[in-house]
Amino acid sequence: MKIRPYYLCAIFLASLFTSCTVYRDLPIEVLKPGEFDLPLDSRISLLYRNFNYYNDTLGNYLKKDHVPVIDIEHADENIDSLISMKSLDYLSQFLQDHQVAREINIHEYNYFPAITGEHLAPLNGEIIRNIARNSEADFVISLETLSYLYSTYSPRIASQGCDVVIAGIWAIYNGQSGTIITHVPQVDTLYWNRFDEMGNRQQTPPRMVALEMAAEEFTDTFGQKFTTDWITTQRIVIVPPVEEFRQATEAAFSHDWDVAEGYWLRYSHERFGRLAFSARFNLALKCELSDDLNAARKRMDEAEEIAHRYRNRTDLELLKYYENILQERQDDMDKLILLEK
Repeated sequence: MKIRPYYLCAIFLASLFTSCTVYRDLPIEVLKPGEFDLPLDSRISLLYRNFNYYNDTLGNYLKKDHVPVIDIEHADENIDSLISMKSLDYLSQFLQDHQVAREINIHEYNYFPAITGEHLAPLNGEIIRNIARNSEADFVISLETLSYLYSTYSPRIASQGCDVVIAGIWAIYNGQSGTIITHVPQVDTLYWNRFDEMGNRQQTPPRMVALEMAAEEFTDTFGQKFTTDWITTQRIVIVPPVEEFRQATEAAFSHDWDVAEGYWLRYSHERFGRLAFSARFNLALKCELSDDLNAARKRMDEAEEIAHRYRNRTDLELLKYYENILQERQDDMDKLILLEK
């Protein structure tokens, strides 16, 4: 078979510059359904479990340059009560604002007596049923345990001024059966820098203010699991050292997908060797962004043929990574269809 010089040149360049291939992160927006789908007419009771692990004494301390220091200024305050109830207040407001439930009530901080233990087990089913019956709730959401640590840093230690690490476990119970539906361990860290983006010095918050702000962010992260919303995520675009791939990538980042597709289609034929893998992989992304997941999978199958032919481990791992993403997108789309019914 006679191969035109143009194709010989392309194949030669591909083999010569394969090691220079770049993988660029492309931010895209996708509609993400909530992990937990509660009926819109649900009634929810919120409570604090008041459980602490034996080795958790962080509530009385802060850190200065990584050294634990007792917070004498707030030693007489029940900080655990304040932060836990702030968290429940924030969650209640979030669920109301997003119309997750018809009615939400919050139990007092000391509804459960404080308990310290080594193992955290779900609440007894009879206790949950009683709580649900007394508050006429369909679901009980419990902040099972909560821990937090405020740290400050001198300029010689870190560029940031302070941070808060906040960790906890949420649990969702079925009020009728008393059984636990799921539990959600969660750890968040908030940072405050000494200077803003313009280089101007900014005031870092004191401990109590920072803890309340962290509690709001911590609660917001959990609350989003009940809502459907657009989120920004990342996809990978493969950019071999070929000018038309660079132009295609620039077009993709400018959301000119028809132009990008034209370049990639040009190189998708198997005669372009590993360049064809990159083209087919990128075409799958274009299909996904058009919500045509069947076409995206077809392009992925075509890319896999090239990857197996060249036995390239990086390409095969990239395919597996993207196949998992496509499956997650398919699950999300199926869930969104059910939510619309």
